[in-house]
Amino acid sequence: MLSNNCKVDRVEFESANIKSLPESVVQDLDRWMADRFRSYVWRLSPDEADVDFVIARRGGEMIGRSAVVTRDVLVDGAPLRIMGIAGVIVKKEFQGQRLGLELMEKSMEFVRRNPAPFCILMCNRELGKLYEKFCFREIPGQNAVFDQPNGSRPEYKPQHGITMVYEKVGHTWPGGLLDLHGLPF
Repeated sequence: MLSNNCKVDRVEFESANIKSLPESVVQDLDRWMADRFRSYVWRLSPDEADVDFVIARRGGEMIGRSAVVTRDVLVDGAPLRIMGIAGVIVKKEFQGQRLGLELMEKSMEFVRRNPAPFCILMCNRELGKLYEKFCFREIPGQNAVFDQPNGSRPEYKPQHGITMVYEKVGHTWPGGLLDLHGLPF
């Protein structure tokens, strides 16, 4: 169990790797993300990605979640192992009470321990200032492509939102087209 610094009473935080969670819990986490973002979840195999979740519960009910995904991508055609923060979600009635910030801080604990040199996230432009508090910076003009299960290959462009990167000491984001080989984190 992780500590709690948010303003929600009686909230408990659980951190777990996807491999240690029962399949029913993983399905609930995926379904919740799909419902929140009005999309479907395309889970990569354990050989393609590793996922660490942070789950916030109150009275046994899930009220928030985030995930840190570690996987291989291509940046301008060169392979690179990176992390991505995905699906930081808080139920509407608990928003504005620092729960999302606490989920992010706990996600960053995974990022700091992981040997991958970079962590990325994609977000709405108005959330950029929030993520800057966690030492992410916008990658200006960053385009990303990601394959969909239906075979299409949409592009995430700056007009859709921003891509941000957390660079570990001694590493500088290489720039170029980011090919996620699947859905965004």
